[in-house]
Parts: sequence; C-alpha cells; structure tokens
Amino acid sequence: RLIGERRIAEFSADDKGWRKSLSSADSRLSVSRRQPFLSKADGEARRLIAALDLEDAIDYRHGISTEEMVACYARATVAVVPSLYEGFGLPAIEAMACGVPLVSTNGGALPEVVGEAGKLVDAGDEQALAVAIASLLLCSSEREQLAAAGRERAIQEYCWDRCAERMVAYYREVIV
Repeated sequence: RLIGERRIAEFSADDKGWRKSLSSADSRLSVSRRQPFLSKADGEARRLIAALDLEDAIDYRHGISTEEMVACYARATVAVVPSLYEGFGLPAIEAMACGVPLVSTNGGALPEVVGEAGKLVDAGDEQALAVAIASLLLCSSEREQLAAAGRERAIQEYCWDRCAERMVAYYREVIV
C-alpha cells in the first residue's frame, strides 16, 4: 500500500525526473503496512530505492495500529493500491472510507470494490499507474471529486450495517 503524505511520485530506473520530483522538500512517499516488510519484492524495491538514492524521501512503517493507519491516510494526498491481484480490496476501502482519492489497479476484486470512485488502471501497467497518479496530483478538483465519491461508496457499500444486510439477504435466499 503506497500512501503519499503530500504527494506520490512513481519512478523507475529509466525515469530521470523522479529525483527532482520526489526529493523536493514538500514531497514524501510513505509505504505503510500492518505486517513487516519481508517479501522478496520488498527487498528488490529497497535495492532500487537505494540505487536511485531515494531512501531519505521514503518512510517505511509497519506494525501500525488502526489509528496510526487512519492518521497516515489523513495526511495523504493520494492513496495507491498497485496490487497485481487483490482478493477483497480492504486497502482500497480503507482509503475511500478516509476520504482519500484512490488510484488502483484492476487486479482481482478491485474493480468491483472501487467502482467509479477511483482511478483504475491495468494491473502490471506501471506507466498507466504513473500517469494516473500524476494526473490526480495535478488536478485538485478531480482529487476532491474522487475523495467524496470514494467516501460515499465506502459508507453506502461497505459499512457494517450494509454488510450485515447483505449477509441476512444471502441466508434468506439460501435457506428458502
């Protein structure tokens, strides 16, 4: 889960504009998780970040509480869910519930979860992800619109009352 405290910059080894964008004083990239960073992909990402000399511009947080996660979302300009596959999409719902504009891939259940309340790009398409992030960073009116739409979607579709209603309806359908 990538959450930019002020803004997010997508970068690759071939992109020469990344250093100026991410290293400016008002730019931070926050990578937050409830679990520790232990996967092979995490190691590869850290090596690339070191090679690009971006360690000082990126904050890693793990093992954080729900309250700390909400505080991270509150500081975010844009939330990004770059999953290749997502079984349910809780990170997307969290961002939308916190009123943070969302950029997400279409991996797994994410299109159903996000709907029209976020920017969806093809899973694995790094260029499309970067373009979507940049366009939101440059357009405050679109950020505001998606933030409001996401919050409304999270409240209407994923609050506990709505989940309970759906479960009751499902049981009635199955039992009858």
